[in-house]
Amino acid sequence: MKKRIALFLAACLLAATSCSQPVVLQAGPAHAREPEASASRPAEEEPLPPGWEETSGGVRLRDGSGGYAKGFTWYDGAGYWFDADGFRQSGWIETPEGWLYAGEGGVLQTGLVRVDGKEYYLGDDYIMDTGWISLPDGYRYAGEDGALVKSRYIDGKWVGADGYAVPDAFALTDGQVEAVRALLTKMPGASVVVEDLVSGSRWEWDAPGSSGYFYIASVYKLPYALWLLQRADRGEIDLDEEIEYTAALHVGAAGIIQDGAYGDAYTVRTLIEYMIVYSDNTALSMLKSRFPVSEFKEWINGEAFGLERPLNDSTDSVTTAPDCCTFAAMAFRYMESGAENAAFFREIYTSTDDKLFRSELEVGQKYGWWDNELHSAAVVYAGRPYAIAMLTGWGERTEEDGREFQELFDLVLSFFTEGQ
Repeated sequence: MKKRIALFLAACLLAATSCSQPVVLQAGPAHAREPEASASRPAEEEPLPPGWEETSGGVRLRDGSGGYAKGFTWYDGAGYWFDADGFRQSGWIETPEGWLYAGEGGVLQTGLVRVDGKEYYLGDDYIMDTGWISLPDGYRYAGEDGALVKSRYIDGKWVGADGYAVPDAFALTDGQVEAVRALLTKMPGASVVVEDLVSGSRWEWDAPGSSGYFYIASVYKLPYALWLLQRADRGEIDLDEEIEYTAALHVGAAGIIQDGAYGDAYTVRTLIEYMIVYSDNTALSMLKSRFPVSEFKEWINGEAFGLERPLNDSTDSVTTAPDCCTFAAMAFRYMESGAENAAFFREIYTSTDDKLFRSELEVGQKYGWWDNELHSAAVVYAGRPYAIAMLTGWGERTEEDGREFQELFDLVLSFFTEGQ
């Protein structure tokens, strides 16, 4: 840190000088040194004046004393970096204090720079920044490699698509809350919960005729998949282990395994994928035969998640919209965790075959459909990411049901994209 401060002060001092005489600093860029006379030049010969010198090995800068600039050098209004042999460097340059970047003509850069399609931020001391960076327009975040991130959840903050962290605080207006309530008067039997995934703020609505309690149906598969993958992250489950499909494990209705042959084997990874993407009931049955739900129930019904209704052994569990919104929020945090299998989960959760919510944005969603039940628990990567759970008693699943799900989705989406 002391070296970096010294480099900054040196850069400021050098920038204030008006002469073009090169000022040479050692490879510790903040330590000035006296130029060394060239050993190859006769003592009586006058040294050449300061200036650029092109050679077959590269470009050098004469220091006016018979030698060449080395390390950090300020010359003619710009900073440069020269190696131990005096050759001007370009591109990324590693120094004891950190990384520098020299652009066209070897000029060291400051501020925002774009290199190979990625953005970086170089401080006034020319050194590449990492971590949180305070800029006039807000906060940005640079990873360990210095690249500025976008659309990432970091340290409890969301870095938006523009690369800036969105404000922590967020609230729906009274008008927005009332707009959802008014829309739900046309959707009897529905319950909706929305959570801003940055601030954690929640809003809940129950349409006329809604008891607030529903059979969970295939939304059950969402927390069960998260439990399995987190165990795999800890090395407790081998995702490449195979499970044989037998008649005893066959379950009809949703899925594609039922179209296969008994005796076929599927990896745990494939079964999790089918369970989420195709809502495959047989995949769930096969996984439960290997990984008993008793352990899953102990995990999901623990105090950490604070469910309103505990889950039982299967998809006939009674649940609530707040609990299903919790499952979606869990999915978001896992996708953003950087865990070993997080990217795999994000790929399948955002690629489900049956989508009740449709958008050009990235949306992870798990639907549930059963007698008198039609639900979705989703994560929406909007200007501010949010979770939404919509649970209904609409078992017939008509075209009108689909339109109403979409209408509700579009309304809520507008709250999280306006002004973002």
